[in-house]
Amino acid sequence: MSRCLKALCVSAATVLVLAISASAAAAVPVGFFIAGEKSEEKEKQPRFEAESYPATVKGTSKGPNLFFVQFGTLECNNVQFAGWIVAASTALTVQPTFASCTFGGLTPTVFVNGCGYVFNVSNVGPGYLGTTNIACAAGKEIELVLFGSGVLKCTIKVPSQTGLSSVYYANMGSGSSRNIATTLKPASIKYSQVAGTGPGKCTAGEFTNGFYSAPVVMSAEK
Repeated sequence: MSRCLKALCVSAATVLVLAISASAAAAVPVGFFIAGEKSEEKEKQPRFEAESYPATVKGTSKGPNLFFVQFGTLECNNVQFAGWIVAASTALTVQPTFASCTFGGLTPTVFVNGCGYVFNVSNVGPGYLGTTNIACAAGKEIELVLFGSGVLKCTIKVPSQTGLSSVYYANMGSGSSRNIATTLKPASIKYSQVAGTGPGKCTAGEFTNGFYSAPVVMSAEK
């Protein structure tokens, strides 16, 4: 019995070491950058590129992510973006996750509901900029739910929309450590507010004055 147990322990330890090694080996940085310049020729225009494909794209917030709406301001200090790039492209789709968020004295929860951001690169530059799309499946929206003292005060819904200006890009680093410093400043975001109950609830309605501000660094790995 003891010999079997010892063999099982050694086997389990071996599997754990191999799993950790495989996990570490899986994350190999690859250069991620914007190439090209303003041009009438499509193949020369600015685009997202990676050193090799396919690659996983990761975005990490480098400061507060702020979303300004009629009812107040959402501030999230831990926002991550995840996506893929399989070839050079003028558009990059990522899915965000939001954590460490506050909204005045209320308790916020962000439900992405499968929606993503599409970062677009415009035909300008170097000195690159672009726009953002919010892309959701039919019938889906990003939802921000706000509670105060256990009572629902407001639900803010952000639907699909395109061409939100602006996004600013800057290539950073060299070789496999290249990444893209991305400053998100999309304005005139459409959203709706559904009023909750009791004192301090939001005003119901549809609005077009949403503004999002976020500093992000996007990198890639294989």
